[in-house]
Amino acid sequence: MRAKKGVTLEQAQKTMLDPLFFAAMMVYDDKADGFVSGAINTTGNTLRPGLQIIKTAKGVSTVSSCFIMEVPNKAYGDHGVLVFGDCAVNIAPTAEQLAAIAISSAQSAKALCGMEPRVAMLSFSTKGSAKHENVDRVAEALSLIHISEPTRLRR
Repeated sequence: MRAKKGVTLEQAQKTMLDPLFFAAMMVYDDKADGFVSGAINTTGNTLRPGLQIIKTAKGVSTVSSCFIMEVPNKAYGDHGVLVFGDCAVNIAPTAEQLAAIAISSAQSAKALCGMEPRVAMLSFSTKGSAKHENVDRVAEALSLIHISEPTRLRR
């Protein structure tokens, strides 16, 4: 698979001894539906096998992560389930990346949890209390989402 990148057969065989790469290959070969990683691995080591073997879905412009959390008080989220978009991959995303992350996180919430997602874009400004480029970036991302997904999201 990575011969064009200069990877030899021997290097590929050695790589498959790594449980994360082996798991990604099982997903790629349709022998598994997914794999769980990260408790004892860095974010980079967790993402690398997926990016090299499985790749991103068509149309995905920004690689991101999401955390699925279940809280005992079922009053929050969708019966206690909340999805937090990209708390681990993109340090300072652009407005375009923030919009893509929000859309991907909503799609993950629907696909993985069966929920009808309601997206909240958060910043450190409450109703315009702070003026800052980071606040502007979140507002711009929200505008981009409304343009690209007008029927799926409401204000």
